[in-house]
Amino acid sequence: MVSRALASTVLGTWRMIFKTKLSDGSRVENFSVATWIKRRVARATVPILMTILIAPGFTAAAATAHVTTRGSIFDPLEVTINAGDTVEWDQNDITEHTVTSLDNLFDSGDLESDETFSYTFNTAGTYGYYCVIHGFGMSGSIIVSEAAPNTPPNTPVNQSPADA
Repeated sequence: MVSRALASTVLGTWRMIFKTKLSDGSRVENFSVATWIKRRVARATVPILMTILIAPGFTAAAATAHVTTRGSIFDPLEVTINAGDTVEWDQNDITEHTVTSLDNLFDSGDLESDETFSYTFNTAGTYGYYCVIHGFGMSGSIIVSEAAPNTPPNTPVNQSPADA
């Protein structure tokens, strides 16, 4: 859409008329400054309202952390995630292993080479786990933090974030 403004005088006062032509040349429309402003405001209002209504409840999307087994160890030994995130254990060893929580919250059963086990942690806390086959010498822990909402930094309106 192509717009251009034409200025003219009517009874000694200036009046601005906008003339809009669609890019295919199919329609020409004359309208006043007031109409032009209303259209611009209407276009901006919907995205602004959506941002105001949706942004306060916005939280970061859940993530998946990976732990692998190699040489009868869990790597990494400790993983920190947010509530709602998932941990996936990848069994990359030739020996069978299990992923069993100390509090019996989860148990993978025997995992053979190239198998995986996943668990989603919805409650904050520290969760220890080990391999039943190899005992507590093969263990690890998952630290789950409360998921925080994704909020913008508190920056004064007259200061750019770079100056903060």
